[in-house]
This record gives sequence, structure tokens and C-alpha cells, in this order.
Amino acid sequence: MKIHILGKCNSTISYKLDALYESYKCTCTINIIQNIATEETPSYRLEKIEGFEYNIINDSDWEGNFENLIMGVTGPSTMKKVYDSFLKSHKIIESDYFTLVHPSSVISKQSEIGTGVFIGPGAIIAPYVTLDNLVTINRGVTVGHHANIGKFVVLNPGCNIGGASKIGDYSTIGMGANIINSSSVGKNTVIGAGSLVTKAIPDNVIAYGVPARIIKENNK
Repeated sequence: MKIHILGKCNSTISYKLDALYESYKCTCTINIIQNIATEETPSYRLEKIEGFEYNIINDSDWEGNFENLIMGVTGPSTMKKVYDSFLKSHKIIESDYFTLVHPSSVISKQSEIGTGVFIGPGAIIAPYVTLDNLVTINRGVTVGHHANIGKFVVLNPGCNIGGASKIGDYSTIGMGANIINSSSVGKNTVIGAGSLVTKAIPDNVIAYGVPARIIKENNK
């Protein structure tokens, strides 16, 4: 099996490699395609996994093999930079990315999952949830019934998205945050760790607290 990881963030790659190993348990060749848009600070150590061979290739030297493409970074703004970079250099679009699901997650068959989605260990996706393309669902996240999660959204570990809630494109929900049923979070908005969202939060803001309040604009 050959995997191509676009962008190099070792912390992100580590948990995606774990999901690959737990899902397939087979010998894999991993080509990590790095470019200037994907530099990380700090650089976490990338551990070797038995049966997984890693090759690090610069974007300018990559021939653009479209087999099993995985996003190798996290954070909506960083993912968008990587996406735009590979769209420009290799014409890779959202539907070309591979969806990766950790086998310990629980996902309703009535849910709709886009392409390039990552669902981490212990996540629970209830019936009639819609996950748009390139969503990141981290470990221990719960998403309630009929929730709608926009593209490039990142749900950090342990957060809870209530039923019939809506999270706009390019937004981030912090670790352990709670979005109560039928609430909404706008596009390009950040909800801080541990926050409680009880009402609609608009586009392009940073909000946190219990209950969450708008602190400032998000200009990223």
C-alpha cells in the first residue's frame, strides 16, 4: 500500500499514521511531500513504525502521484495554505483526498462523510450528521444527531457538538468545548478550549468562556 501525505507536521502525521496502522496493519510506503507552506514549530519527533517506510520529498521534486492522498497538517488556516499550494502545483482538489477513520471510532451509517476527512480514536458520530470535506475530528469528540460540520473545520480532542448544531467552514472548536443543541458557530471562527456555546456565534471571531463571549475578531 502506498500513501502520499501532503504537508509535513510531525504531530499530525503521527496520529494519522496510528490510524493507518490500526486500520490496515499492512506494509506501507509513506511519501511525505513537504513545501514551504507546511513548516512547523516546534518539530515533533516522528517515530518509526514497523512495516511503514517513510520517504520525505520536496514538492518541487514530486511527480504528483494521486494514490491515497492525506492532508499532513492541521488547523484550518494551515490546511488551506497546503490545499492551495498543492492545488496550484499539482491540481489536487478536495475530492482527491483520502478519508481516514480510526477503527475505534463509532460512526452512524446514516451520517454523510465528505472526502479527506480524518476521524480519530474514540470519536462518536451520531445519525444524520454531515461532515464536509477535509474535516478533522480529533480523539474523543462527539458529534450529535443532525449536526452540520463545514469544510476544513477542526474539532479538537474531547469537544462535544450538540445535536442539530452547525459549524461553519474553516472554524476551530477547542479542546473540551461544548456546543449545545441547535447552536451555531460561524465561518472562520475559533471557540476556545473548555468554552460553552449557548447561542449563535458569528463569522470571523474568537470566542471563549462559560458561556462563550466574543473576545476579538479573527483575521486569519
